[in-house]
Amino acid sequence: FGTTDKSRKTSWRRSIERLCSHKNTSMLMAIKMVVAIGKRRVGLMSRSGNMVSSTEGFEIDAMIIEMIRCNSKILGMEVAHGKCMMFNPQKDIVRQATAELFKTGFVVIDLETTGLTRDPKVGIVEVGIIDHQGEVLFDKLVKPKHPIPSQASAVHGITDKDVADAPTFPEIYPELTAILNGKTVVAYNVDFEMEILEKVCRRFKLAPIAPEKWHCAMRSYSDYRGQRKFFKLGMACKSEGVVIENAHRALGDCRMTLGLLQKMGSSVS
Repeated sequence: FGTTDKSRKTSWRRSIERLCSHKNTSMLMAIKMVVAIGKRRVGLMSRSGNMVSSTEGFEIDAMIIEMIRCNSKILGMEVAHGKCMMFNPQKDIVRQATAELFKTGFVVIDLETTGLTRDPKVGIVEVGIIDHQGEVLFDKLVKPKHPIPSQASAVHGITDKDVADAPTFPEIYPELTAILNGKTVVAYNVDFEMEILEKVCRRFKLAPIAPEKWHCAMRSYSDYRGQRKFFKLGMACKSEGVVIENAHRALGDCRMTLGLLQKMGSSVS
C-alpha cells in the first residue's frame, strides 16, 4: 500500500474486503480503486497539511469514477462535482422528497422587493409564480407604497419608472390568493418570501396568504450537498449545470429554482 501506517493499512484492507464481497467487484479492481483513492487522499494531505474534509472532497480521475458510483455505499464515498466525497445519506432523502413533490404538484414563487425583511417599509415590486411543469401562472410588476431605493434597483434592475403604471399589492392580492392558498408553495429562500408577504398583507390589512405548506429549496439543496452552509441560487445552479437566465428577476429566479429542483429530483426531467 506504500505506507507504514498500520491503521491506514488496516482501513484499506477492510475497504478491499468489503468491495470484494460485492459480486461486481474483482480483487484487482478493488485494490486499484482503494489505492487510487488513498494516494489522492494522502497527496492532498501532504500538500495542504490538513485532513480533507468530508464535504470538500478530493479530485479523482475518470478511471475510478464508475467504480465508486457502483460501490458508493460499500465504500462510504460518492462522486459529486468531479470529486470523491464522503457518502451523503441525506442526498437520497432529498432526492426522494423532491421526486414526491413533482408527483403531488407545487408552485414556485419569487418576489423582488424594495429591500430586506428588516426594513419596516419593505415592499414588493415584482411577483413571479410558475407551476411544477414550468407553466407561468403569474408574472407582474407591482407598484410599492414607497419609492424603490437605488440599492434595490441595482440588484433587480426595476425602477420607479418601471412600476409607475403597475397594479398595487391590494389589486393583485385576489389573484395571488387564488393561486397560492391551499397549495404547496416552493421558494428558494422560503423564510424571506413568507416574511415579506406577511408584512405586506398586514400593512394593507389583508388576511395572510395561506398555502397548505411551504417548502424551502435552499435548505433542501444544502442537505443535498451534505453541507450546513446555504448557497446563493446562482451558485447552486452553476454547480448543478442549471441554466442561469434573468437572475434577480422574479420569473427568472422561479425557473432557476425549478431547474434546481429537477436536478435534485434526479429522475425528474
